[in-house]
Order: sequence, then C-alpha cells, then structure tokens
Amino acid sequence: MSVTLLPCRDEIKMVIWIIGLSGAGKTTIGREVYRQWNEFSPNTILLDGDHLRQVFAHDNQQTDYSVEGRRINASRAQALCRLLDEQGFNVVCCLLSAFESHRQENRKQLSQYFEVFIDVPLQSLISRDDKDLYQSAIEGNRRHVVGIDIPFERPTHPDLVINNSHIPDDIQRYAQQILEAAGITQKQGYYPYAEGALLVEPNTYFYSTYQGKAFIESWRQNRQNAANNDETLSPSCAYNPIYNSKESLVLTRKLLVDLIGSTSANREYWLPKLIKKFEISKRLYNCYQPDPPHRPAANANFYDLDCYLLFGELLSDSFFAEQQIQLVNVMLKLMDTLVSQSPVMTKVQRRQLNWLCEQEQKMVAAIEASLK
Repeated sequence: MSVTLLPCRDEIKMVIWIIGLSGAGKTTIGREVYRQWNEFSPNTILLDGDHLRQVFAHDNQQTDYSVEGRRINASRAQALCRLLDEQGFNVVCCLLSAFESHRQENRKQLSQYFEVFIDVPLQSLISRDDKDLYQSAIEGNRRHVVGIDIPFERPTHPDLVINNSHIPDDIQRYAQQILEAAGITQKQGYYPYAEGALLVEPNTYFYSTYQGKAFIESWRQNRQNAANNDETLSPSCAYNPIYNSKESLVLTRKLLVDLIGSTSANREYWLPKLIKKFEISKRLYNCYQPDPPHRPAANANFYDLDCYLLFGELLSDSFFAEQQIQLVNVMLKLMDTLVSQSPVMTKVQRRQLNWLCEQEQKMVAAIEASLK
C-alpha cells in the first residue's frame, strides 16, 4: 500500500523570556502577553519566578534570594522552558534573570528565543516601591536585593526593550508590542485545525476563549476552499465492496456501509464504539478484531480515507435521525482531518468530501436554528 504523508503543521513555537528588576512590571506585562497569545495558540504556558520558588519550596529555602539561590531558580526556569520547548509548547517566562550567562545559554538551547527587557531606572523603582524592598536594602535592613547589593547584569542583546519608567496605563499595548515584535500575530480569517498530516499527527483540541464571528467565518471559508468542486457524491454511493479471506475480522468499510441508513441494533452497538475510537485517537483503522473491545487487527492501518468518508456519512445520517449535538462535535473534528488530507484524495474522494462539507454545514445550521 502506498501512503502519501503531508508536511507537518508549521506552528508557532517560542519562548518569550521577559526580564527586569523587581517592580519593573515584567509579571504584569507577561500575564497579558500570555492572555493574548493563549487566545489563538492554546498550547501556551506562563511561568513566573515567584511561582517557581513556591513549586520547588520542598527542596530549597523559599527565601533563598542569595546569588547562588537566584542562580538555582533561574536554572530551574531555564530547564523547564527547555523541556516545554522540546514538547512543542509556547512559554512566557517572567524572571528577574540577573545573569547574562543564562540568557546566552537560552539562545543556544531553545528553538526560538525572544528576550524582552523591561527597562526601568532604579530611582523610578525606588519611588514606586510599595513593598519598601529597595529602601530597606539601602538602609541595610535587607540583604540580597538585585540592583542594590547584588549587581544586575544588563542584557547585552535583548530582542526588545520596553521603557516602563512610568506606571503604564495600557498593559495591553505593551503585550501587543511584544507579540508583534516576536512575529506572533493571529492571521485574520485563519482556521488552524485542518492543516498538516493529521493522520500522522492528530489534532489535540484545547478549550480556548470564544473568538467571535471572525473564527466562525474562518471555519466556513476553510470548508468552502476545500469544497471547490461543485460535483458531490455521497461516500456510500461509490462504495465497492472488497472481500478477503479475513472473514472473522470486522472490515470497517463494509461495516460503515451496512450501518448507514440502518436502524438495527447493530448500529446502536457500533456507532458509539466508533465515535469513542475516533474521539480518543482521531483515527479509524481499516479492520478490527471481532471481540470486544474490538482492538485494531494485526497489520491494520489508519490511512484508508474511504473509512473516514463513510464515517462522515454515518454521522450525518445519524444526526438528522437523532439530532444529537455530540454528533456535530465529532463531525467537525472528522472534517478537520479529511480537509487536511484533501491534497492526496482521488477525484471521487474529492466529490465525496464536497458532499460531506455540505452535510456539515447543514448540521451546524440545524443546531443554530434550534438555539434561536
């Protein structure tokens, strides 16, 4: 069997390292950067220096702000960012980061590293120091304060410097400035869930904030672009039964054709099981073992697009018979997978995809109408 693999998705993956003296505003700005970035890239994580100290309080004194203690905390942040980076997460890390050597290591070790320096003169920090951190250090009542008795090594090559000398009245603007400078912007009309080799690297769906009509329109446009051929054909109409000697196995194509349009107990048994299999892995195998829990048969594969096309028709058929919203949810995910594979489909499969795009739109329209 010949299998054509599509290129993997070109996703943003970056560590934004926001540094500055205590009171400079790095955590406040970093939280807003995280909030904005997370809206369209949910695989984004926020790390803060104080939070890291709390997490690792069991093996280090929580109040250890000496030079060595600060190096340990910065090294932990660095190692955690590297681990998350290797696993494909975006990271916003807000850290005092007093040592230039750590920053240079970041540039060597992280796939994409963007350093932001929140620059505030020490005198400004002293004047707006609600916690009396700097003044008590100046008077000798407090030790281990960076900028007073511990030198702060100013970054030599930051990617962006933000002068936050005055208390900002628009944190959102600073966050937008950072994301734009880092090249991270949400594409208008961009639907990211139907790209790449989704059979090889299935989507991981995250809950995210509601992005409004623009996102819905981007989804509709994605499907319209996929269904650029006016000719349609329901998958079951083009099905040619293929039989082999493995009579004891459940052949997925044949099973799906038998279930479409059926009201039998067999459909009541198999539909929930197929939905569960797809929801867990975003894949369907071309044959399964006959006995529960119906694991994939030996040498089965998940590359047979006809199985996915037929499954889409079964979901559509079931929805218009039962009006269950869960079926729409599964259909949307299935269509993301199918649309991602459209470049390698045959002409007949493209006509079937067009038909399923129409059915998906009708299913969503039915849900919208029921909510009015």
